[in-house]
Amino acid sequence: MKEKAIKYLSAVLTPIIKELPFFVFSFLLLGEKALRSIHSQIVDPSPKITSFNLAGQISIVFVMAYLLTFVVSLTGKKWLKTAFYVVIVSLFAISQFLWFNFQMKINPQALVLLAETNAREASGFLDMFLFAKGSLITYGETLAAIILICLAERWYHHRKRRKSTPTVWKALTALPICALLIYGAFACRCYHRIFSFETNDQLNNQERSDVVYPSDPISLLAQSLYGLHLASEETQKALANNKDIARHASTISDADSLNVVLIIGESFNKWHSNLYGYPLNTNPRLLHEAETGHLSVFDDAVTSFSLTSPSMKNMLCCNSFSDGEQWWESAYFPAIFKSAGYQVYFWDNQKEVQPFSEFTFSINSFIFDPDIVEMSYSQLNDSSYNYDFQIINSFKRSARPLAKHNLVVFHLMGQHSPPYARYPKVEQFEHFTADSIHRDEPYLTKEKKKLIAEYDNSTLYNDHVVATIIDLFRDKNTVLVYLSDHGEETYDYKDATWRVYKGIEKGWLRHIHNVPFMVWYSDEYIQRHPDIVSAVQSSTARPFTLDNLCHLMFHLGGLQTPYYKSERDVISESFKPCRRIVEGKDDLVKADYDKVMQSD
Repeated sequence: MKEKAIKYLSAVLTPIIKELPFFVFSFLLLGEKALRSIHSQIVDPSPKITSFNLAGQISIVFVMAYLLTFVVSLTGKKWLKTAFYVVIVSLFAISQFLWFNFQMKINPQALVLLAETNAREASGFLDMFLFAKGSLITYGETLAAIILICLAERWYHHRKRRKSTPTVWKALTALPICALLIYGAFACRCYHRIFSFETNDQLNNQERSDVVYPSDPISLLAQSLYGLHLASEETQKALANNKDIARHASTISDADSLNVVLIIGESFNKWHSNLYGYPLNTNPRLLHEAETGHLSVFDDAVTSFSLTSPSMKNMLCCNSFSDGEQWWESAYFPAIFKSAGYQVYFWDNQKEVQPFSEFTFSINSFIFDPDIVEMSYSQLNDSSYNYDFQIINSFKRSARPLAKHNLVVFHLMGQHSPPYARYPKVEQFEHFTADSIHRDEPYLTKEKKKLIAEYDNSTLYNDHVVATIIDLFRDKNTVLVYLSDHGEETYDYKDATWRVYKGIEKGWLRHIHNVPFMVWYSDEYIQRHPDIVSAVQSSTARPFTLDNLCHLMFHLGGLQTPYYKSERDVISESFKPCRRIVEGKDDLVKADYDKVMQSD
């Protein structure tokens, strides 16, 4: 038995001994990102990265390198080994090129851009990046890898034959390799989970979960292709449902001209607003609107998601996530407004933010799909900007004249991290400093108080942006809704920032899922629609979720549509509070918001 065990263990090592250079370079080139992450974690530890995950990533690469080496060793075909080298080096070069030039990894958006790039665009791309610093680094690393591979292969396979290693020593050496292979096989269970995802958001959110997510270029390429497949499936389902809009006639009951404005904020923690009791005056202009009776502030609005893409899709479609309805199974409410006769403007300052990231692809693959654009919008912005005030100038400069009935949607950058990048560095908006933060938690250093102050400055700037949009419509018959897609953490109740998920608990729900929500009305709207204003003012304490937004929008816009459900309209007399389900580490894990908040 002992001899058999030694024999089998030594057999495990045989492929590596026969093709050592191939195994080593396969491991190093495929595992470059994981190895870089280990180095970064040693130098500057991050709570987002766990040792468990890094060990899993490394072991998965080890398994890949071993399997490729086993095939090469078993077949003995030089052409096959050469082909594997070409694929591995090519993926390494692509991965490095994307990282050094764009700080991105292989993802669906990169594949889409590659597929849609024509010869002229390719020529322009090459002119811009052929000799860029990141490209030159990539060329150098790739050339060095090729030279080292050739030298190592030549030396290893032409060296003088030495006495063979004793079988016992091979067996002992094989023990840690077997351990890594076993752990790698265990970590490879993540592939079953990844390829069982049914939505693109689940796929993109996997890095927030507690399981291993691979970072090697082979896995990323496979995931990207799967992401394209899921996005296509979701969009096709959504298109099929939205084509029914034309068959279900919607009309406008209000004969008067009317502007309905929706402002979608970003990463706004309501507890950093003095509208909700924060001690610093971060919303002076909106507070003035509330004090003059033009702004009603809702106390208990909840978003089901802590990420932009799923929050946006469920908010703009007529499904109820809490009732188990999927966004792609329902109608897109801007399309309903347009079919009823509204002119629809959609000005999105996140349209091009982090253009190569997964969340941008996930949301843009739907709301900017060509068919959705045609059926939903009258006009779109064509550029994004560093600061939200610039998107307002873009609207004033480029938007066509308003029609009789208009739906205007602004999607802002808001307080998206990092907060210091969200406002111009002028005295007006660099108002708060670390000395403004009068808190004494032990973990709050001067530097962390500075970050809190920067977040408060971004909130102050957001107040200026929203108030400026209000000013655009102040002299018109206008009702305006402002909300945020989700909240944000900035050392509010624990030593953490940027939504570091540690499980569903009260602090997380309070700061991430309980979001600001308010309705503003012009003087003319107050005069013409006193009943609606009264209904809004008497509903501000009601608990509701953002995924039922469309029903409020239909009510405010005077739409008669079969898609309207009064029991889901927060200002309707027929409104019925429902369970409010929120997502956990991904939308496979859910929790009842109110049960958690009411628990001991």
